[in-house]
Amino acid sequence: MGNRPAHLSPGASALDVGAPVDKDDTGISLSGRRRKPSGRRTSDLRKVTSMPTAAPTLTETPIVEAARVHARDTVLPAADAWHRSDVFPRDALRAAGELGLAGYYVPRRYGGQDLSCADVAPIFEVLSQADGFYALCLSVHNFATRAVSLASPGSSAEAWIEELAAGRALAGILITEESGGSDVAGQMTTRAVRDGSGWRLSGTKAWATFAGQADVYVVLCRSGDATTGTDDMMVVLVQADDSGVTVGPVYEKSSASFMPVADVVFDDVHLDEGRVLALPGQGFAAVMATLDMARVHVASGATGLCTAALRAALPDAAGRRLFGSGLLELQGNLFPLADVETNAHASRLMYRHAAELVGTREGALAAAHAKRFATDAAVDAAVVCARVMGARGIRTDRGLPRILAGAQFLTMADGAQNVQRLLIGRDLVRRARTS
Repeated sequence: MGNRPAHLSPGASALDVGAPVDKDDTGISLSGRRRKPSGRRTSDLRKVTSMPTAAPTLTETPIVEAARVHARDTVLPAADAWHRSDVFPRDALRAAGELGLAGYYVPRRYGGQDLSCADVAPIFEVLSQADGFYALCLSVHNFATRAVSLASPGSSAEAWIEELAAGRALAGILITEESGGSDVAGQMTTRAVRDGSGWRLSGTKAWATFAGQADVYVVLCRSGDATTGTDDMMVVLVQADDSGVTVGPVYEKSSASFMPVADVVFDDVHLDEGRVLALPGQGFAAVMATLDMARVHVASGATGLCTAALRAALPDAAGRRLFGSGLLELQGNLFPLADVETNAHASRLMYRHAAELVGTREGALAAAHAKRFATDAAVDAAVVCARVMGARGIRTDRGLPRILAGAQFLTMADGAQNVQRLLIGRDLVRRARTS
């Protein structure tokens, strides 16, 4: 196992974060206990307490507790500064690594936690309440790290696993190409060809998270002459400093400049056999299994954004009056907020259900349902809560513009909404034909 953080006792896990702490003024509970909201109004989102909810609470497992600590101590104090920067916060990744949050799918022999999707999924609901984009970044790094952990013992790729799981190195995963989008099987052109005992990789990947800042990239590519299908697909590890790797201009996005996204170009990049993570014919299945888990993560993060939107709006509305009535006494405000709470409740149940089914025949469909519903719910939550707050809802110091941007980004991450509808619709057709 990798080196244990210095602050932990010899018998402690990297997730033993100390005695439970009651809810602090971030509104993120560290013990699961609830207290009545203060009703105060503040322009600082970090000082807004959460409101009571009938939704199922998160089980306080060590990984969830670690996520709460990370959100409170690292993410909330720094998120505003991150969004004004164009550099990914490596110090936050290292802090995540110390809590076991940078390698939770990695086997313990490499310093990871070796957890299941059901174990891990709730942490993104917690982290997204602090910052949805950072939660997505941590998810991307962990999926790439999980792929690297498949490396053969003694291979050149294996040497990266402990560094990634500890948060001392950053990894991205490159699947999408500009012409294909979610049609991975139909339009992928990036290709690795045999070169003696190794491979030569050429092609261009689009929408590469951490482009220009990652230390390594996990790349899905072809290995033969096929232009469609999946039989020749493989997964390889590319180091950012390999000869022939270049990064295009960073995409201009509406938010999260600290999460660089760009094209990555591979021009005859030489890879030894030890860089192969999934052999030809196995690459597509490996990536699709990861994609189902990623959609569960996205649904969890979207659920957290629903809660964050309510946390921004409710204390503000509770302290204001309009035309002689409190804002929350007006059904035109209260009923849409009630729908947000119901949708958050439903989203939580859906992503938990999907997380339990990952790896089964029903897993892909459950993940599609959860991702489609929860991300749409998060967009609606941000819009509804902004309307309740009126003009205050568009002020950046109230948090809702960033929540809305994050929710909109999640609708496109790991397969856009219509891709999820296509998967669900195909299942309906299958059922109709077999009934």
